[in-house]
Amino acid sequence: MSYIYESPAGIIEIFSDGEFITALKFAEFSEKRVNRTHQHNIPSCVKNAMKWLDVYFSGKNPGKTPPVGLSGTEFQKTVLKKVSEIPYGETVTYGELAKSIASEAGKPTSARAVGRAVGSNKVLLLVPCHRVMGKGGKITGYSAGTEIKQYLLRLEMMGNR
Repeated sequence: MSYIYESPAGIIEIFSDGEFITALKFAEFSEKRVNRTHQHNIPSCVKNAMKWLDVYFSGKNPGKTPPVGLSGTEFQKTVLKKVSEIPYGETVTYGELAKSIASEAGKPTSARAVGRAVGSNKVLLLVPCHRVMGKGGKITGYSAGTEIKQYLLRLEMMGNR
């Protein structure tokens, strides 16, 4: 099932299997606004995600994320778990993330491979891939667009003061 959340950055569609948040993405269709009033029997994990998003978009650190169900290969899941550890208001580069993963795994990992794994993230915001930057802190691609990535980073920097 999917549920609609209206954020200052745009409409967010939350997907759940009833126990975990399985995807969270910025919706592309404005007609989804109408569906919010027709949402019934919202699972507690989705209610918790909506409360988390309320705090997040108020400019405060929302703390621990609701439970997410990661999908993908083992490598993708490893990378996304590492991305989940990036503190609110902080950023890392793909290269730094690759070095951290490589040192834990005991084998080399390229920034490019990490970038592809980060790009596979289906649970935006809850797995904060917007906190991963290109070399030298350059803002790089984001599935919801670089404008939203910049907005999220500014929001966190303001809330982290």
